Amino acid sequence: MEHVASEKELQTVLFREIGRRKLITLHEKINNNLELSYGVIRLENMLAEKTPILASNRLGIIISEADLRAKRFEEPSVIFVVAKKKEKIPKQYLKTVPAGLFACIRYNGELLWNRSESLSKVLEYINKMGYRMTGDALQIMHVDITITDKPNETTFEIQVPVEKG
Repeated sequence: MEHVASEKELQTVLFREIGRRKLITLHEKINNNLELSYGVIRLENMLAEKTPILASNRLGIIISEADLRAKRFEEPSVIFVVAKKKEKIPKQYLKTVPAGLFACIRYNGELLWNRSESLSKVLEYINKMGYRMTGDALQIMHVDITITDKPNETTFEIQVPVEKG
């Protein structure tokens, strides 16, 4: 599979400037794969577009800053989809992520599990480089189960907002 990130790209922390984004979220924590499936369906039903949000690089979860600071890496998280520019969504379902610098890492595994190693690595790197975390992290699905049926090819990117400490 050509699109799968190479081993070199995985587990490498990079700093990237990322623009402002609006997220559509139900503000409900997802505890298992069944809740995840229903959450995805509910988010898709809120969108005007009729294309699936899986396989779109727009689906992810919010990992709370409090959970990150307490090293609770496998805690339930809130699902989201990145809104398109003209999307008309009620304000109570919108969360704005300001533009800024993000420490990013990619890994293979599952959306709600298998992220502890990557989160530990990115937080250690942030501290080592003299930065500090400034908010909730985003975990975005890049290659999902609609593209591959092999869990080790499912790829995610974690983005942690940072500033120089």
